[in-house]
Amino acid sequence: MNPSTPSTTDTLFTSGEIRYSQVWEDAGILSRGLEIQPSDHVLSIASAGCNALALLLEEPQSVTMVDLNPAQTALCHLKLAAIKELDYADFIGFWGAREHSKRWELFLGLRNRLPEGVAGFWAENRALIERGLLFSGRLERFFRNYQVEHLSQFHNAATLRNFLESDTLETQKRFFEEVMATPPFVADFKDYFGKDNFAQNGRSREQFQYAEYKDVGNYLFDRFRYACVTLPIQSNFYMEAFLTSHFRNLEIGPHYLRPDAFTKLKSLVDRVKIVTAKIDDHLLSTEARNYSKVNLSDLFEYLSVTQTQELMEVLASRVADRGRIAYWNFLTARTPGEELRGRLEVQGEFSHRLWLEDNSWAYCDFQVATLTI
Repeated sequence: MNPSTPSTTDTLFTSGEIRYSQVWEDAGILSRGLEIQPSDHVLSIASAGCNALALLLEEPQSVTMVDLNPAQTALCHLKLAAIKELDYADFIGFWGAREHSKRWELFLGLRNRLPEGVAGFWAENRALIERGLLFSGRLERFFRNYQVEHLSQFHNAATLRNFLESDTLETQKRFFEEVMATPPFVADFKDYFGKDNFAQNGRSREQFQYAEYKDVGNYLFDRFRYACVTLPIQSNFYMEAFLTSHFRNLEIGPHYLRPDAFTKLKSLVDRVKIVTAKIDDHLLSTEARNYSKVNLSDLFEYLSVTQTQELMEVLASRVADRGRIAYWNFLTARTPGEELRGRLEVQGEFSHRLWLEDNSWAYCDFQVATLTI
């Protein structure tokens, strides 16, 4: 897209609202797809910072988080400051993975470590900090409302716990099909996650304007069922968060919340830079061929075919030779156009194998592309 021409979704992402307080794309397949090396400079859509931090744990030379929404970059600034300054118990309590009675006091101790505008943003959002930020985003609140107002009408906490603790795929599949997937539950799931309700309360209508799946609720239930009967549930923290807004065992939770990763992250956070900008603007303002690995999240679902190809062209002109680009497609299939054939090539079989193991389950595919200058 022409960086001088605002996208139709620009207003959506500069609204100052925390849309995502977690990243809902599988960091495991992302890391395997990008194969981070010590020489890499990584560019990542910021969102809530979770996946950028997972890539940081691979110890590249640098990680740059970029996001158009200043609320998302403010979240990332605070997360980095908390990792750097707090001990592990205070960090997981402050962030909301565990209870903590003095979150505001911890923030006051971090305030001087934040850029002035970021500190001001959080000073105006004390209630968010005091509740814990882990499940504070618009999407996370939408999931929590589903759990409280809908899911609980069909399955109680004990039933969900038994499902999440299934110790074999056979047990898990049988439990889902015989206990969980009752006709009323399935119908309610499809209705709640249908396009109209999802657009109005969980995401936005602009985010569905290019959707190729017309029956979004039916599509999402099919993907949900796939994860529930095909992928091991015990270690799937994305599914646990979706069903319960909680992580029972942080040792197998999001990568940045794991106790064995915390000390390592403390030593690496100085390698991170946070930028509030459109990704194409940022790429065109930096040295060409600097970035060798790029995580685009599910960025292309927000763009038209023309805008997608314009951004692909920018990537092809700026990313390093033999660099890799990874991204998810949600309800819209996006691939590099014919004009990029031979320059930006999707590794189809490799990408598909990774997608089949995608614990974040909602996406219609995962793409890893390699650039050849």
